[in-house]
Amino acid sequence: DGVALDLAEAARHACDATVAAVLEGKRKVLIEARVEGLDPAQKTIDGSAVLAWSKNALSRLPYDNLVLLDAAGTTRLAEEAGITAEPLLLNFGQANEEETPESTLYVVFAPFSNEDMVATRRVFRAAAFKNLPVVVLNHRHDEPGGAEPPREYFDATEAYCLRPLMVRGGTPPVRVVVSRRYPAPYEIFVDIGRGAYRRHAEFVERPTAMEL
Repeated sequence: DGVALDLAEAARHACDATVAAVLEGKRKVLIEARVEGLDPAQKTIDGSAVLAWSKNALSRLPYDNLVLLDAAGTTRLAEEAGITAEPLLLNFGQANEEETPESTLYVVFAPFSNEDMVATRRVFRAAAFKNLPVVVLNHRHDEPGGAEPPREYFDATEAYCLRPLMVRGGTPPVRVVVSRRYPAPYEIFVDIGRGAYRRHAEFVERPTAMEL
């Protein structure tokens, strides 16, 4: 399998990787899916896409409830059977978190600010009390103005990665894609033109800029 070239394929791959990681006992999971970096015409992942993706993951995992916490403000508020979608800061922006429900999958979408970082740490802490998984999708801490990432990211499992980059080591620059689908290692794909990518290298850990 190669690089996901559209939102639907990326969502499917990310869901497969997340389910595999959580079923293996991973409780801190990171997902990065930057489909728009491959093609600016592609639809960007927003709250509605994340909600659909999260419901799919929930249906394949041994949990009864989903709590989607959106820091980007793009998710329609929803409370249906077992499904809650709300702003990240609505409850976890406060020092006194609500009681964590049993059998819950948490998904945090697009945290960016210092307030988001603190709230995300509270989600991790609340989930850890009951050994529940937290999935962080497309965090924005590495963007200009973003807060430092929570320390919980440092030992989290990056289950899915789709990150297009321009490597400027020669002339002209080369477009590459850093890809990972847990439990597989990281793979580097090189743009060979006309929307096609060829597998070029493999890394056990996420490759550094120098390695790229």
